[in-house]
Amino acid sequence: MKLPLSFQVRPFYYEKSSIFEPTHEEQQWLDVYFYWDLQEQQKPWQNPTQSLEKIFSYWEKNHYLMKEYFNKRENEQAKQLMLSMSALIIQGVFWLNRQRVTSLKDLGSQINKLPNRPVNAEERIPYILEHLDHFQSFKQLEMLFSELKKLLIRVSLLEKKEKKKE
Repeated sequence: MKLPLSFQVRPFYYEKSSIFEPTHEEQQWLDVYFYWDLQEQQKPWQNPTQSLEKIFSYWEKNHYLMKEYFNKRENEQAKQLMLSMSALIIQGVFWLNRQRVTSLKDLGSQINKLPNRPVNAEERIPYILEHLDHFQSFKQLEMLFSELKKLLIRVSLLEKKEKKKE
């Protein structure tokens, strides 16, 4: 799969022009960062509730393992999972707003333009990406996932309220 220049950014795809086509669902979510935003067939951002539930399930599945790595001071072991989970939180923030991730360049300002986002996500996410092997980044990521869950509930309730008015 050809990788657009807008995705050839550290720490995800620096100096790569193509990526492999994943064959398993878990690869689509964890190994090929932003796979769903790069492919053209499915559009998970159009159904944020279902898509974010899938993201949260991968977070729950890997959260304790990352925590264990950091507790044992095996930060390098945690780094790969931190990168995968960082990609998922970025997708989650965009998809909550029914938007696909179109670029990883100037990510902070893109996030800042979204109406529904965790507090200071435009600063916190770039910090995490710069410090993937730091425990503090893990704690920030943990808080971002918690806040995103709450935002999903809030946005869902507001959308239902709007539909009832119509």
